[in-house]
Parts: sequence; C-alpha cells; structure tokens
Amino acid sequence: MPLGRTGLLTLTAIAALFLPTTVAVAAPAPQPVSNLAVQPAGGTIAEVQQRLFFSGEGPASYTTELAGRYAVGVTATYNPNNDISGTGECFFFGHIAGVQNAAYVNLTDAGQVNSIVDYFYNPVVNFAAGEYVLDVVQPTNCSWSVEFLPGQAVAPSLNIVSAGVYVLRAGKLTPVTELPYGQRFYLFVSYNATGTAKLYGRVTLQNGAGPPGTYDLTGIKGATRAYFTAIYSPKKNLSGHVRATFTLTAGSLRATETIHFILVNPLSTPSG
Repeated sequence: MPLGRTGLLTLTAIAALFLPTTVAVAAPAPQPVSNLAVQPAGGTIAEVQQRLFFSGEGPASYTTELAGRYAVGVTATYNPNNDISGTGECFFFGHIAGVQNAAYVNLTDAGQVNSIVDYFYNPVVNFAAGEYVLDVVQPTNCSWSVEFLPGQAVAPSLNIVSAGVYVLRAGKLTPVTELPYGQRFYLFVSYNATGTAKLYGRVTLQNGAGPPGTYDLTGIKGATRAYFTAIYSPKKNLSGHVRATFTLTAGSLRATETIHFILVNPLSTPSG
C-alpha cells in the first residue's frame, strides 16, 4: 500500500519494530512515498528577462513582475539564532498572489521545519503577465529563500541530499554514530525529486556479516524526506558494525546512499 507521511511530532507514537540480524526478513514489494512535493517534468519554459531571488529571516512582502513559465525554488532552513525558545524547529508560511488577476500559489505544506533537514519545494508555474506579490507571513521564523528561474527546461531527476541515524534525547532528534540496542532509532533520508510520478523508498540494514533486511520508508508530510524507525531487540546479544543503504527509485531513476553506525551492548564499556 502507498506509504503515508507523518509529522516529526508524532514519530514517538509509532509502534516498536524488531530487526533480527540472524534471520533475513522477506521484503514486500516496494511502496511509493506518496504525496511528496515533486515538480513536474516537461516542455520548454518561456524565454523571459531575468532570474529573481528573494530571501529573509521572517515575514516579508515583495512585489515583482512575472510573465511565462518559471521553476520556483523554495527553501526554508532552521536557524538557531531565530529560535528564542530553543524548540529545535521553525516555521515557514508563504504564497504568491496576483495583483491584477486571481492567481494564487501556496508555497507551504505543513509549515513546520526541524533542525535536521531543510524544507524544499520546487513547483513549476505558468504566470500570466502582470504584477505578483510574494508574501511570507507570520509566524515565519525560518531562514528562507524563493527563487524564480525562467528560460530553463525541467528534466526528470532524483538525488539523495543527506542521510543519517538519530535518537530522541530530551524530546529532540539527535544524530548519533553509536546506538545501544534496545533504544528506538530513526533513519532519515533527504532528497530532491523532479519530474517523477511515483517515488519509492527502501532501506536495507545489515549487522556485520549477517543477512540483510530490507524495509519500506515512510514519507513525511510537507517535506522531501522519509524515514524508518525501529528498535534492535534487547533480547538479542547484538553488537558491531551496521550498514544502512537507502534506495530511492522513480521510474528509471535510482539514487542510493549508504551510512554506517555502531550497535553497542549498553552493559559493555562504551568506545572512546
């Protein structure tokens, strides 16, 4: 079935999973990471005069003239200097609205951005000639940018931006390189996808020379990232090197990234 997308604030409600390292787990058919922000492929964007770029650290409003087809690149990034309360997250809300027409382009999905992975959104939009207002509104406190790229063709592409393993500490997801078995962990992958109809994501875990197990990734609403969460059962005396390989596919496109971490016995002396 298609993968759902879950906000970071509800991750702890996911039921515990157990990953064996002595018996291979049969992997189901790959499932799509559904409803993710993927810009459509196609045609030549109309020739226009200039590239436009806007950025800020909070609410702002800009008026500009647009005409033709643009690839709009939206990025929002957590900035600890703007996080007075130390929540480890920020917000981005914005849209583009026509002045002489009723055009409206929403640039936000969930609006919430965490400190782990930036927010990316890349729609391709046809603008009737005229004036438009870019409004970034309250309670935005992320560092953000909006770029309008004219005169370019949009070709299908897929690449992985980053990947890592995280645990919850004091209510925040923290990257780690050593993981005690018996502790819940989260494997995250961030990616850029352009012109793909369906995107599939899986991660393969292998402890040492043991058999690998392959598991479906779950997409996160409003973001180009996905995750898998589980627990290495404390009933098994596991330890050693773990290799996690992320694989994303979309049609004929394929992207992979491998990360490594150490699974340790919490009763043994920690390394370092």
